Amino acid sequence: FLIRTSVLTAMSGPLCDATLGQTGSGGLLEALEDRNLLVLPLDSRRQWYRYHHLFRDLLSAELEKREPEAVAGLHQRAATWYEAHGMPEAAIDHARAAGDADMVARLVLVNANAVWASGRADTLQRWLRWFDDEGLIEAYPGIAAHGALMLALAGKPGDAERWATAAESS
Repeated sequence: FLIRTSVLTAMSGPLCDATLGQTGSGGLLEALEDRNLLVLPLDSRRQWYRYHHLFRDLLSAELEKREPEAVAGLHQRAATWYEAHGMPEAAIDHARAAGDADMVARLVLVNANAVWASGRADTLQRWLRWFDDEGLIEAYPGIAAHGALMLALAGKPGDAERWATAAESS
């Protein structure tokens, strides 16, 4: 439980259940907190928790060592849960970690305008930059068009042109 839930930055019983494909995680989280096992509550109702960051780092390293093939699937299930529960930013983060470019693209396109309008251009730029870093801007013309617009508005005409060309060539 500890090792596999290390892919989560915040944990609730239902999220852990969905990520791990089991039940009873809420009670386990409460028991871990009661025993002071480096599980910290994030809310007064004790529905959300997190690991101490150093403990989480240790658990993540152990997961990578023991079950590297499980990491993407855990992130994928977390992304699906977050999306179903109206938390698109967390869903995008986990879909990126899972390498699910189709899910990331769909969620970014649905949420880009709201994120931009709320003044969080840096978040949108981070999402779009992931496609460039992964060499995927040509595969997603909608993403490329958003990237071109963002770069043009940021005063980067050369980069904006590259993204616009990618949007047109798809």
